[in-house]
Amino acid sequence: MSASNYIGRGLLCLLASVLVLGCARNTAPSGWLSPAAEASHEAYGGWAMVRDSAGTQTDGELIAVNRDSVYVLTTGGLVVIPVRRVAKLNVTGYNSAAGTLALWGLAGTLGTISHGWLLLFSSPAWIITSSIAAAAHSREPREIYPDVELNKLRIYARFPQGIPAVTDRRQLRPKARS
Repeated sequence: MSASNYIGRGLLCLLASVLVLGCARNTAPSGWLSPAAEASHEAYGGWAMVRDSAGTQTDGELIAVNRDSVYVLTTGGLVVIPVRRVAKLNVTGYNSAAGTLALWGLAGTLGTISHGWLLLFSSPAWIITSSIAAAAHSREPREIYPDVELNKLRIYARFPQGIPAVTDRRQLRPKARS
């Protein structure tokens, strides 16, 4: 087999692998979410993206959810959104590290270069299976309202039972990014 065929196959595998990495995404800013083991012990809520009925989006830490309001801590302070105005609420509780799984898919796909003409079968198999696995894994820590009840999103809030009455809401500070 000629060198140009190997280069062509390698470029095809590299392109497909980049597509695999694009499937694993996180809704929170880079460095904001902790891994699952750490997130379960932290005193912070998950990352919330709230779209209201007017189309305005509010992003930040989910502070609390009660029957009439959703509380999100943004860089500008605490934002209270009435539940009746919430069109969509996307909460990500922790960093699933799906990018690592996608990198294993990339390594496997690149390894198919050594398969000769069988690369026509093995490379797509790696691309498809690792893309599906990384995409599914990246969605594990994510819940979306109205697909789930608002009550189920409370577990991702800093204050799952609601903001305590003694809390000065002006003193709430966002989590520092790592």
